[in-house]
Amino acid sequence: MGEIIGVVSGKGGVGKTTVTACLGAALSHAGHRVLLCDGDFGLRDLDLVLGVADEIIYDALDASEDKEYTDDAIVSIAENLDFLPASQSARWEDIGRKKYKKLVRRLCDVYDYILIDAPAGIGKGIESILDLVSRCIVVTHPLWVSLRNGARMIQVCQEHNIRDFAIAFNAVPVDSEDIDLYDMLEVLRAEYVGAMIPYDEDILTYTQDGHLLDLVSHEFRNVLAPLVDYVVTGDCWEDYDVQKQFDAYVKRLKKKHVHRLLLQLVSLSLKIRILFCILIAVDGLLSVY
Repeated sequence: MGEIIGVVSGKGGVGKTTVTACLGAALSHAGHRVLLCDGDFGLRDLDLVLGVADEIIYDALDASEDKEYTDDAIVSIAENLDFLPASQSARWEDIGRKKYKKLVRRLCDVYDYILIDAPAGIGKGIESILDLVSRCIVVTHPLWVSLRNGARMIQVCQEHNIRDFAIAFNAVPVDSEDIDLYDMLEVLRAEYVGAMIPYDEDILTYTQDGHLLDLVSHEFRNVLAPLVDYVVTGDCWEDYDVQKQFDAYVKRLKKKHVHRLLLQLVSLSLKIRILFCILIAVDGLLSVY
């Protein structure tokens, strides 16, 4: 019997979809069978991040209304990794929420983990998802407005008797000295950190292109390792170990950026030399005439 885990936030735009996709990929790489569910009915976007928007024919609404559509609605993403899209035309207020919950629970027999990318806010959608899940990953930015909304989402989880959750700090600046992990936890009134994911422009590029899973390399999986362990074992790493993992990845990230900059400078230097040679050749031809 698989486990259903919600990926939630109080505020939109903090990276729930990115975290859901990357965590699912990391779990599948570890040999677990994973289903990613887009829980944002009417505003789905997980299909875009996964690069399968053109492959969606049926969705979770079809499968919940008629279980014979279930296999057709589920899209294979990679080995051990599948995707169940939300309906783009129907909202949570329009669907049979009991039927959806029955569908997801039935799929627990097939998968080790079902990750639901929940809608932002505290409406009917998040209430239905919290009725389904056993644990939550609360995603937030290291910004005061996001932290305050994250704290409210934790309260909503507790109101639904979900007290097992971990915090995923996403898009953490790599050059800021003002980020204090313990200050952020105090604002959230939370104890356990699932991950600190650094801000990386490559994530934006790969997400926009629908190739985010290509970014889940060995190094990026190291950043997600604390979150993977939380999902698999139920235990969070010590705060300082999560911070140490983050610092190590940032160090490698900066080296990669320096290397990329050097390559760009070398390329620019070669172009300048070629242009200079062309100018000399043209000047020589003009002097002949």
